Amino acid sequence: MTIFILLVDDDIEYAELLARVLKQAGLEVALCDNGRRALQELSGRRFDLVLMDVAMPEMDGFSALHQIRRISDTPVIMLTSRIAAADRVHGLDGGADDYICKPCDPDELLSRIRAVLRRTSRINRGHAFLFGSHSFNTESRELNSNGNPVRLTSLEGELLSMLLQARGRIVAREAITMALQDREPDAFDRSLDVHISRLRAKLGEDASNIQTVRGIGYLMPTATERK
Repeated sequence: MTIFILLVDDDIEYAELLARVLKQAGLEVALCDNGRRALQELSGRRFDLVLMDVAMPEMDGFSALHQIRRISDTPVIMLTSRIAAADRVHGLDGGADDYICKPCDPDELLSRIRAVLRRTSRINRGHAFLFGSHSFNTESRELNSNGNPVRLTSLEGELLSMLLQARGRIVAREAITMALQDREPDAFDRSLDVHISRLRAKLGEDASNIQTVRGIGYLMPTATERK
């Protein structure tokens, strides 16, 4: 199956070089140079993943991400020289599935892309879990609250699926990081906390179903499975 990636970066020379690397890995790549054009591309065709810079003219990456998340759950990886922790948190909190700082080793970038794509295309036997007013299907990654759909990013869906399938058991932070981002955990990387916080916010009154075991990980003790 061909994977289509939209690469959004106003540094044309860098984007063309990166596109060649991605194409050599078997991916199809379309280029555009700002967030506004990225939205136009996304409205006209299907992409499996968006790889997007932050600092761009007309519409920057954060603004484009906000607009994308209003209309689509297409996975988005921010690839940028903006390395401040506040920028990283802003990107993840805005709905990015990963945030990678330039310069990035091509092999690491491909590994991170594959990790996100696995989360969006993994085939599982579907199970429905119930907790509070919510229901979640592990195959479709669909979350509903009192019958109303709740939009999740691919990473949030995978994270919720891991916690539910381990219901009643603690899932270690290291295990979550390795599974979701395909990399060794970094003691100073707080991106997992950001994703947990975003997921809890979407669960509203049922946020307390995700419990923190300080220094160890997370668990959901009250969910029930409906086969």
